[in-house]
Order: sequence, then C-alpha cells, then structure tokens
Amino acid sequence: MKRSAYASLAILSLGLMLFSPACGTDVGNSGRPIAQESTELAAVAGMQHDEVISSVNDGSDSDATAMALLGPSHEPRLAEVTSDCTPNANGSIAVKTTKVLAQETDFGRPSQRKVQKDSLNTSLDTTYSVPGTLGVLSCINNRPSISWAQLAELKTVAKLDKERKRTVSLKADGSILSESQLTVDSTRTVQYAKVAAPLDVLTVRRTSTLDSTVSLLRQNKDEPLTRSVKTLDAEPLIVEKARSRGAGVTRVEIVSGAVASTHNEAKMVVLRYKNLVLSLGSSCHPSSGSIQGEVFASSTDTKAESSFTVVFDSDGATLIRDDGTEEDMELESCQL
Repeated sequence: MKRSAYASLAILSLGLMLFSPACGTDVGNSGRPIAQESTELAAVAGMQHDEVISSVNDGSDSDATAMALLGPSHEPRLAEVTSDCTPNANGSIAVKTTKVLAQETDFGRPSQRKVQKDSLNTSLDTTYSVPGTLGVLSCINNRPSISWAQLAELKTVAKLDKERKRTVSLKADGSILSESQLTVDSTRTVQYAKVAAPLDVLTVRRTSTLDSTVSLLRQNKDEPLTRSVKTLDAEPLIVEKARSRGAGVTRVEIVSGAVASTHNEAKMVVLRYKNLVLSLGSSCHPSSGSIQGEVFASSTDTKAESSFTVVFDSDGATLIRDDGTEEDMELESCQL
C-alpha cells in the first residue's frame, strides 16, 4: 500500500568547492575577510559533512516517514513523497520511501548574496528490527509504528540512493556561478540505546556507521569528483537525541565520531566531531561544539599534512585553512 503527500522539507548538503594547506571547527565567527572561491577541499569536506548530517537526520527514530520528511520549514519547499511500509515474518518491518523535491534558497554575505536552486530525487529502503522480547514492529498509514520501549533498542539498516542537480547564481544580476550534479549511494546502520527517560523525556543514543560513494560532476570539469565516505572503524558516529511526548525532538548532539573520504591516489580527508549540538529547525547549523578536519597524503599515512577549521554563522559555513585563507561552503538546509 502506498501513500503520496506533499510535505515541507529542508535538506542539508554542502556543495561545490583543490587541496591546499588549510585547523578544528569553531561555532561562530566575526570580522572575517571575504571568502575566496570554493575549492576541491571544501567540496570533499562538504560531501562528508553532508553524509553525516543526512545519517543523523534519516528520521528512523521519528514519528514521521523513514526520512523525516514531514514538519515545518523556515521557507516553503515542496516535496512529493511516497511511502510503503511492509511487515516481515520475523517481526521486523521494511519501509521504502521516495521523494522528489525542488527548492530554492539564498546564502552568503550581503555583498555576495547567492541563489541556490536544487532538484532532488531520493530513494531510501530501511529495515527496522528490535529484540523479540519487545514484540513485533508494525505499520500505521505506511509509517513505522515504534513504541518508546522499542525505540530504545531499535536497529535500522538503510540503503540510500540520491540524485541532485544544482545551479548557483548571483542574486544581484542572476549570472550563473556554477552548475553541478551529485549522486550518492550509501548504506547506513544504526543501533539505538536508551540514555535516560525522566518523566516524559526520552534520550536515545544512536551508534551509527555509514559507507557511501559520492560523486559530484561540476561545471567545466571533464571528470566527476568521486569519493568513498566512511566512518572510521574505531570512531563510529555517536549521536544523542532527546524527545518529549508532546514536543518531539528537543535536542540533537553529535557526541563524537569521525568520517574519512578516500579515492584511488587522492588525498584522504578526515572530519572529527565533538559535542556538536545542532540547531533545531531548518538549518541544522551547530550552536556549540567542534569539528576538526585533517588532510593526509594518502589513506595509509598516519600524520596529517594540514588541517582546517569550519565556521558556521548566520550567512552559512566557511572553511578556514592554516594560512588564514577562507572559502564559502554551499549548504543545503535540513529538518531536525
């Protein structure tokens, strides 16, 4: 049985941006010089951060569809969504969700305001399971039906396929700055555990891994920028989400975790997250915490050749290198 709906959505991603030296992520910054044009390092770091936020925001622990596609947004974005939820004989459930989305946002400093237009096609196949002692999972209106007790011990395995087309132009005159196409093929596994449940608030810890292939074909480039993005074996993503029965999600924090990107002879980029508290609503920008970025000559090297900082503010995200040079990072918003 299938269900179609139009839902508000804000999604996240970082976009088009050549390795060169670049230190940790601070939240908030002022008095910065004008950012330079984006480079390959910013694009690769963007791919990684996009995958992290996407895995945090998969919606498997929400009361919406498998991709948390329902909910208010700070700007109107129209998503056409279909969902198909099927109980399995072993007590698990399988949920297939597809989404077609067109959205337009603007970002950047007032003197360099840009307009970003995205069209997106996404397919997500997720299997939900819990220990047999917690009973079987079920579907209601083609959505997962999960009790709080089941959520505290839930396991999900998801397969994501995504295609996105993007155009970025200057807001002042409409001139095209860049065009690109992005594809993502990803597998994510999440294991839940209860942290605390005082009164009507439940805090759940998600231990998750992801294994993605991300390919970005940019304007005036003959070959796509392709990277394998994975969580480090010893550093899975640890995320805590607090929710109340009446208000839904009230706090989201990436406690720790690291993701690395590699591809053939390309340099390896590692992002490490520490106590990153994400803003609720439609930006998912952090309000506190840090991300540290490091660049390695190869995936076998153990000593980084450079590091960089990502700073978030009301104008978006900026990558700051060791030498102080900066570049804007294109962000898609999201809905937590």
